[in-house]
Amino acid sequence: MDKKIEKKNDVVKEGVLNLPFNELEGEYNSIVNEYRKAASIPGFRKGKAPVSLIEGRFKYEIERELLKYIVEKYYQEIKEEAGKTVYEHLSSYNFNKKDGAELKFYFEVMPEIEDISFEEFEVKIKKEKDVNIDEEVEKVIEDLRQKYGKVKPVEGRDTVQEKDLVVLKIYAEDEEEKTLFDNENFEIEANPETDDMWKPIVEKIIGLKTGAENEFEIEFPDEEKFNGFKGKKVKFTLTVKSISEKELPEVNDEFAKTLNFDTVEALKKDIKESIEKRLKKVRREEKIHNFFEKLFSERDIPVPPVYAREEAKRMIQDYLKNLGYNKADENIINSLMPQYYMAAVDNVKRMIVLSKIAEMNNIEVSEDELDDFLKPFVPQFGENATLETVKFKLDEEGQLEDIKESLKREKALDLIVNKANFVEVDEKEYEEEHNARIEKMKKMLEEKTEEMKREREEAEHKEDELGKEESSEKGEEEAK
Repeated sequence: MDKKIEKKNDVVKEGVLNLPFNELEGEYNSIVNEYRKAASIPGFRKGKAPVSLIEGRFKYEIERELLKYIVEKYYQEIKEEAGKTVYEHLSSYNFNKKDGAELKFYFEVMPEIEDISFEEFEVKIKKEKDVNIDEEVEKVIEDLRQKYGKVKPVEGRDTVQEKDLVVLKIYAEDEEEKTLFDNENFEIEANPETDDMWKPIVEKIIGLKTGAENEFEIEFPDEEKFNGFKGKKVKFTLTVKSISEKELPEVNDEFAKTLNFDTVEALKKDIKESIEKRLKKVRREEKIHNFFEKLFSERDIPVPPVYAREEAKRMIQDYLKNLGYNKADENIINSLMPQYYMAAVDNVKRMIVLSKIAEMNNIEVSEDELDDFLKPFVPQFGENATLETVKFKLDEEGQLEDIKESLKREKALDLIVNKANFVEVDEKEYEEEHNARIEKMKKMLEEKTEEMKREREEAEHKEDELGKEESSEKGEEEAK
């Protein structure tokens, strides 16, 4: 027996197994004899047909049986030599009594990446902006007042003022008299601080009286936020139908109780803690993002194509599910694959790096940590489900180890945030380096992605050709 592993790239290998016929002769003859005993050949008693006739008539079946024997006996050995395999298939199989058998296997393996030193790996991030927490708390309180304010018709005036709630009859057309907007009861807040597509309209309606028809033109800037109006000169005809205002609640303990807090102080404390938690989360995500951006711009992290494709497929299915598709059609998935593939490659790179960091730092997940994670999901498994039955079910389905790996990666993220060498710089310096990293990373990713896609397509083509060859041979044998 002669076996070898040929490295195509960091994540693709080919295993070649050559077996001379003398090593297979005993098994081959045994298979032939089994077919000879069972075959009914006209002109011959069972078990008496010439071996050459049996070999010719059942060539395909005999070779398939021999292949099964070879794979069962030798495959695991060559697979282990390939490394940590994540995908594999038989790419070719040839057999004849003169040369014996040659098998070629396609392997995708996990890449081997160098250790990541947090101390030596400098990551630049923007200086953290000072945030006045008390001011932010007051903004949230004001938003709550607006949300819980009571709307009532204005009394004693018929003119629109700032912050009024206005109902308009409004019609808009372009210079070619094409209707752009038509609404009999359009509700809008006369808030000049708004920054959406209606800001120019708000500026026009402040000071208008109810009942009077008004006409005016607005030239909208060529900006996306103006939607159907963008870059156009629009003629508006509108009438103020009604004016209302909000009666805002006072900020007192009664107001706090409507939000399930005993006092205003308790409400403000909760808001403050939420803001601090959000700011901390944003900073954490910023550090993680910059860490990976820096790493991927300096290191090529190879990705097994099967992982990238499966991740892209998952992303597409999530997208389609949000659109209301219960079951994603394979044709739709394939059509969207190019749009999601590179983002999927990036996601898989992150998982590979996090697994490496977890391995380097001996990160483990205790049973208590696993239990704490699973407990909130127990009710989803049925009325009588327990933590132990859920773990047993997940283990049976092969999901428990995946969950543990995911928790390890989360711990690795915490390690990055706490241990990596982050250096704060001003915005200009950060943007210059950020843009350079993005360009470098984009080029690396595009080149690597195209290379791996080509290799995968070639392998799949070989697999298809092998399948066609086998089908043809079987058809020929059946015809005989």
